[in-house]
Amino acid sequence: MCNISPWHSSGRPFQTGYGIATFAHVMQHSPCQVERFDTCGTIMDLVAFALCGHTRPTDATMDTTNAFSWGAFDSQAHAWPASAVSALGIPVDILPRVVRPGSIVGMMASRTTSVFANVIAASSIPVYAPMGDHPCSVLALLHVHHVVSPVEVASPLRCLAPSLVQQRSVSRVVINIGTSAQLSYVETPSSRPDDDENRRDGNSYSFEKRPYFGSQDLYVAAALTGGNVFARFVANCVQWATDLGVPSTASDGRMFANVIAMGLQRTDTALTCRPTFGGERSQSANNTTGQLSNMAMDNWSIGDMSAAIARGIVTNLIELLPKRKQIELRRRRFCPTLKLVANLKRAVCRVLGSGNALLRNALLQHFVQAEFAPNAVVLCRESDAAVGAALVVLQYGAPSI
Repeated sequence: MCNISPWHSSGRPFQTGYGIATFAHVMQHSPCQVERFDTCGTIMDLVAFALCGHTRPTDATMDTTNAFSWGAFDSQAHAWPASAVSALGIPVDILPRVVRPGSIVGMMASRTTSVFANVIAASSIPVYAPMGDHPCSVLALLHVHHVVSPVEVASPLRCLAPSLVQQRSVSRVVINIGTSAQLSYVETPSSRPDDDENRRDGNSYSFEKRPYFGSQDLYVAAALTGGNVFARFVANCVQWATDLGVPSTASDGRMFANVIAMGLQRTDTALTCRPTFGGERSQSANNTTGQLSNMAMDNWSIGDMSAAIARGIVTNLIELLPKRKQIELRRRRFCPTLKLVANLKRAVCRVLGSGNALLRNALLQHFVQAEFAPNAVVLCRESDAAVGAALVVLQYGAPSI
């Protein structure tokens, strides 16, 4: 957006693409578009509002996970700073009331508004605040693998040296590679790292502490670079063949399989790739464009490039973490003590992998595995956000707002 500089102070991310930034842009350049509205929210908040039969702006709510995703939200104060919102030209009273995940925002209306004309239900059914899909997906994934919190460590750790036990703060890491990519872990107050250190050491636009559930926080390294880059490379391979006058008759799926297979034969390539061809959220000079380097006469085949791109996608994501966390994760890959304790890899180093790009691409799987302890990566298909939302209601659901 124009005329509003990025703002990423403590716990309050704000830049182009966030809902509050878009709202401010509209207020600056086309305020007539919102003149007839008296409140705001996400699409899912509108659904909840309608299901309850609400009509007053004071009934509008948004949970903390969605409020944070809108930007400029102060997680500690549990609110948008009034002075900051006013400075952006947004009326403070138009913003919805923020509630905690698991809060009841109303009861199902016996007859809903015309938006849900076919929904008629008993008025005793509670409607809970909608929640963000990413934290709900993480919760579902951890639940399926019997992890209440990623900081919980199995009993074999108790016999280890204190230095190893202290490493438990990232005992469960969730890596998701779809169109984009995220690497996440949950921490409780007792294990929470120093946030100032994280901000100094990490990439503040791509690494965030987000609201989670209960008393926990979700730490997320979020990359714009993911399966989209690999898909673009495959599309380029098809286009190159066409440009050379030998158009491919293979299906898209077959082309993907061929490119991946060629890459698996060149996983030791010396070719390197910084695949940030579309840039990243941070504005450093290193990630506004992509780069292929270390090219030699014998290492720029399709297989070499395929492997280099896949490795670069994984490396780029991990390098968005604070340096301290990168060292902590990578140290475990080489820790000889891990081989001496039965089941320790499951207790300490398990990485839960999800996302269509990761699940369908053996080359990405190879390089994710290479970044962590051997056999530590567990591929998961059970990351349904709807399941996570139901679990929040069961675990943290409040009897009233």
